[in-house]
Amino acid sequence: MIVVCTIHQPSAEVLAQFDRLLVLQRGRVAYAGDNGQAFAAYLERINLHLPRFENALEFFLRKMLEHTNDHHFTDMWSLAVTDTEMNQNSTPADPQAGMSASSMKEHPIATHTNSKWHQFKVVMHRNFLDMVRDKDKLLTSLSLKASGSLTIGLLFINQGRHSDSSALYNTLGPLFFIVLNAGFDSVMQTVMIIPIVRPILIREFHSGALSFTSFFAAQVLCNLLFDSISSCFYFPAYFVIGLRLTAWQFFTFLAALVTLTAVTGAAGLLVGSTTSDFKQARQIILPMLQVPLLLSGYLLPKNDLPNFLEWAYWLSPFQYAQSIILINEFDGRNFSDGVAGSDYLHEQGLGSEDVARNFGLMIAMLVGLLIAAYFGAQRRFRTIVKRM
Repeated sequence: MIVVCTIHQPSAEVLAQFDRLLVLQRGRVAYAGDNGQAFAAYLERINLHLPRFENALEFFLRKMLEHTNDHHFTDMWSLAVTDTEMNQNSTPADPQAGMSASSMKEHPIATHTNSKWHQFKVVMHRNFLDMVRDKDKLLTSLSLKASGSLTIGLLFINQGRHSDSSALYNTLGPLFFIVLNAGFDSVMQTVMIIPIVRPILIREFHSGALSFTSFFAAQVLCNLLFDSISSCFYFPAYFVIGLRLTAWQFFTFLAALVTLTAVTGAAGLLVGSTTSDFKQARQIILPMLQVPLLLSGYLLPKNDLPNFLEWAYWLSPFQYAQSIILINEFDGRNFSDGVAGSDYLHEQGLGSEDVARNFGLMIAMLVGLLIAAYFGAQRRFRTIVKRM
């Protein structure tokens, strides 16, 4: 009996059950022949050198992603079919060539034999391709951040260029909304990562392709880097509002946003790693962000906090970023109506020495959240694996 089925990203163990493969690229044949040695030999023939202990089909599909806009591999297959000099044991056109599934079972797939560093590089490369291959989606995401920033800037256009103290009070609002948007965008992106990729991790762990540590480290680093870089696209508001135009102050502004998005992204990872699905993660993350936002220093200044809530002020990453940006903008600035920016900062309990401290505390929060997310995700992963 002949069984024909389609399958998406099979593990090495599942792939070993198939006698023959048909791989399509944009509706055209990229490979049609026996599984096993014949497939591996074909990859070598077209100069795709399969790394040790990697799933041959996933390796081939990953290479195909690099040629999504052409017919490179389908053309290579057409040439291979008509090549009369191809070795008899690896001729893809020969239906009897290659190793059968039963003979493959005599050579079991190694479990986590490849190094964790190699696993890390493979997942990083795969995640990077996933992020950039859909250029329209990538450009849309970055454009939305830039247009959102521009909208805030246009609503408060030139408010920072006034010579009197209105420049101070009229820019507090837009600065808060920039911090709010940067933090929320990051946390809502990262909170869904672990629930989405958990099934993939379980599959690849069972197939012996990846360890939990390598997969988690690559997934976290790739997404945090992307979120941090994309946070730089909030820069249009800086110039439209009319904030201080020195290179040091501009890059300090960006550094505060980048660090904030990394911290809130790590918080999203922590929630996502300890919940069962994206819906549950969203139900938890929104209430969890309410208190840090209220304690950002804009809606409820530090000096107005009740004594029993002062400790909570130091747990808000939003207030650290907001304070850095306010100090960066108003420290040493004097207005025409006699108001000094440093006096306002002093009233808020802020000083120039707080910039380095706040960056340090945000980095410490980032490290702590990532460690907690790692152990939380690992614990839930082991629980799921034991039940299987």
